Amino acid sequence: MLNTLLSITVSVLFVLLCIIYPLGMLKFSDTVREKKRKSMDRSLRKIHKKMGIWIIVIALLHGIAEIKAGNLEGMASGKICFLLLILLFFSYGLKRFLKEKWMIVHRILAVITVIAVIIHIGGAL
Repeated sequence: MLNTLLSITVSVLFVLLCIIYPLGMLKFSDTVREKKRKSMDRSLRKIHKKMGIWIIVIALLHGIAEIKAGNLEGMASGKICFLLLILLFFSYGLKRFLKEKWMIVHRILAVITVIAVIIHIGGAL
């Protein structure tokens, strides 16, 4: 039960973190829809860092819960996903050194993480 709750929570956070970039690029000609899009984009960007920290914490708890439950199938891919999340977190620290280029590193890591998570979830189902 706890493992399922944690995996769903991590998945929701992951989707919310992943939609921020495409949501920012999306534009609607309809004023009402554009206003809602901007509001959602602003809200998600405001809590992006906090969600990033929470996803690391909950992913760690998810891994621990799965180990305790004896579910070791996705452990290797889960460790890779977790390490990628840690790298994404630390890539923010590169902002000081890489200036504008840190975002490129962050986005490349994000794409690799998305692929790894898809493989992890696909292997766990």
